[in-house]
Amino acid sequence: MAVSSKVVRVIVAIIIIVVLVLAVRFIFGGPEDDWICQDGAWVKHGNPSAPMPTVPCRSQDETKPYLYKDLIRIDSPLQNQKISSPITVKGEARGNWYFEASFPIQVLDENGEVLGVSPVQAQGEWMTENFVPFSGEIIFSKPKGKSGSIIFKKDNPSGLSEFDDFVSIPINFE
Repeated sequence: MAVSSKVVRVIVAIIIIVVLVLAVRFIFGGPEDDWICQDGAWVKHGNPSAPMPTVPCRSQDETKPYLYKDLIRIDSPLQNQKISSPITVKGEARGNWYFEASFPIQVLDENGEVLGVSPVQAQGEWMTENFVPFSGEIIFSKPKGKSGSIIFKKDNPSGLSEFDDFVSIPINFE
């Protein structure tokens, strides 16, 4: 039984279309190998060449205060909130997040450039394991891009890396 040339042309056309669709998907479809944030943890998707991100994975509701490891809760600013300088920050942190009733915060642009640094102050007795309210204001220079982050660093007077900790809140600039 001979296959007609019309059937062969249809099969070849289908193969060409499938190859073109796959080529477009892999050329323009974005990275197949990447880290994905799922349920608050970084998960490998494929075989990423980059190391696992060091910033916390955010899968929390962006309209509510951000709780990090039951150590610090950031009430303001909210994730991806539009901000301008100066920005007031508020929240609560466990007493061991502070040293001498304060801890540092930084505003970074989308390239990681530090735009401003300031301490925030405990609004109560900080020598406790309980949550202690904090507030502070940070003035920062004009960013080059539209997005960035505010870094809330655990104060670590020892300088030992095993006691370092921080939380990064993504923000947008007005």
